[in-house]
Amino acid sequence: MGNGSLVHALTYSPDSSTLITNSPKIAKNGSHINLSGKVTNFEYADACKNKNLNEVVRPSESTTLIAIKKSENSCIRRMQSFDKNIMVEIKSGNLKNISHKICQSHNRKLLNDIFETVANLESSLSISRNLEFEHCLKYSTLISKNVKLHLDLQNAFKRNKTMLNLFRQNVGFGTTARLPRSLKREIQRTWHEKYDALLKENSQLKKAAESMQLLTKEKDSQIDTLEERLLNMADNLLEREDTIKNICIKYLSLKSRKDEQETLLRGTIVTLQVSFI
Repeated sequence: MGNGSLVHALTYSPDSSTLITNSPKIAKNGSHINLSGKVTNFEYADACKNKNLNEVVRPSESTTLIAIKKSENSCIRRMQSFDKNIMVEIKSGNLKNISHKICQSHNRKLLNDIFETVANLESSLSISRNLEFEHCLKYSTLISKNVKLHLDLQNAFKRNKTMLNLFRQNVGFGTTARLPRSLKREIQRTWHEKYDALLKENSQLKKAAESMQLLTKEKDSQIDTLEERLLNMADNLLEREDTIKNICIKYLSLKSRKDEQETLLRGTIVTLQVSFI
């Protein structure tokens, strides 16, 4: 179909085999036709790209669902009427009309399936366009935030640099206002040297702090391993104490048996000696 063409949805009438045109709409761009009688063109995607939020008209899902339900209800009614007509033809014995109507029903089913698939595709397309629009907005906001942070970082770096230059130029200006230029230069040179030395010391202290942090992390890991070893040793000691207790209990029980057997043997020996006497 060309641009500005008249689009018709073709359906069969329930009583005859003629085609009927429904929902005539003129597409402005000739890009996309909705079965519910509404035209959804690609102006939506263009508005998403240009960020014209006021021009964006999101396709509603309720209209497509209502159209699908209406088509289903009409199909059910047609099939019911078709079944009644087939029963009448079977009773009358017109086999040609029966075969013709079976072909018509098959064609109707195919057309209805095509319309349903097109409606489902339109609904999924509308949902995907909505999601794409939201993703475009999120991406644009993230890009703007990134640019703003980059500019703030550059401005802070420039400000720091200018403050450092001002400090180096004006150091000792208030205290040495009445001194000669040579002495002022000497004082400024000494202050600059002190400042540079402080910067070096600061960097060295940072490195030392980082190394100390690494050492503390290593020591913490060593302490954790030692604690685990101590816990394992404590568990082993508890197990050994339990085994020692069991051994002591067995020893005491064996000793008591031994004492009992010794007393019994002594008694038997005494009785034997008395009997021999």
